[in-house]
Amino acid sequence: MRTLHSKIEANIKKLYLHNFFFEMMFFIPILVPFWSGLGFSMQEILLLEAGFAMTLMILEIPSGYFADMYGRKTSMMIGAVLEFIGLLIFIFAGSFAGFLLGEIVIGIGASFQSGANEALMYDSLVQLKREKEYKKKQGNYYFAGRMSAVLSKIPGALFAGIFIKLPFYLTMIPWFIAVIVVFSLVEPTIKRQKFETWKHFTSICKEALFKNKKLQSLLLYGAIPPGFFLITFWLYQKYMETTQVPIIFFGIIISLMNLTSGLGGKYAKEIEEKITPKLTIILIPITAALVWASLAIFSSPYLIWIFAVAAFVWGLHLPITQDYIQKITTSDKRATILSIRSFLTRVVYVIFAPLLGWVTDCYSIQSAFGFSAGLIILFGGISLLLLKRGRVI
Repeated sequence: MRTLHSKIEANIKKLYLHNFFFEMMFFIPILVPFWSGLGFSMQEILLLEAGFAMTLMILEIPSGYFADMYGRKTSMMIGAVLEFIGLLIFIFAGSFAGFLLGEIVIGIGASFQSGANEALMYDSLVQLKREKEYKKKQGNYYFAGRMSAVLSKIPGALFAGIFIKLPFYLTMIPWFIAVIVVFSLVEPTIKRQKFETWKHFTSICKEALFKNKKLQSLLLYGAIPPGFFLITFWLYQKYMETTQVPIIFFGIIISLMNLTSGLGGKYAKEIEEKITPKLTIILIPITAALVWASLAIFSSPYLIWIFAVAAFVWGLHLPITQDYIQKITTSDKRATILSIRSFLTRVVYVIFAPLLGWVTDCYSIQSAFGFSAGLIILFGGISLLLLKRGRVI
């Protein structure tokens, strides 16, 4: 018989597997060309993704609170099943409304998993008395997802050449395995106190967003760069189209981006120790701005390698900010706080993705990257000032 200790310890590897299989989305490298082929404009494409982001934005915090109150595993099981159902809707959709419904259902599922997965990992490590390993484990978790993306993106682009919807069908296999993995997790033993639900929920939100200046600054910094990283991910595909990169290379390029992003996450701890936490935090938005400014100035397929630089700092960002947030958060509100960070990321996405899609359609993809560079300088600078005020840097 396996002991509770060994079952909790197995959670870590199972979470790696969970992220590995859910990130195996064969359709990602051909999504923009696929929708473009159906006659959707870039603004419509980013509106579809904004529908996903809006769903997450609305449900992120309530679903995080659900995970705190009723269990991280329960929340993740609901989310995994809903994501799989959303994929089925996506497969059989043929119109803007159908794809939007699929995005919304996947978004609901993702909201129930977001925050709960990270909280379950941290609480598992707390129960094992190994919470100091969190930054490294979170980096490995992120790396597992990026490696899955590397393995799936090249075949995804190749399979699309056979049948454009084949990558969507293939994604059903790893997502179904991910559902099974989630159901096999073991809930860590943490003290769940009984609260007057609404009062407790609102007190957490007030503390995170208004009262605790340190936490507030970390949540904003944890949201702003990823929000723009998500938007520009879709702009990269349009840039490749504009510079006449053959679609067969989309998978290779996006795989390399995922590889460098995964390496950024995996070695975040070592990089932070090497160049100091303060400098690491400052360099992330600055590097992103320089990459997007370069893409705004030059239009060339030979500049595509620079995508990897932005992808690397994207991977570097998550484990570092999550570790800071986890350390100043208690178990009874951990998933809720992490969901607030994700919520703020989606706010950034929902506000600016349609705008940058409109800029792309009305002006050019280079103009959209120029706007992205300016916005990350502005809002990234504000978040750094708040971190300084909160005495994080």
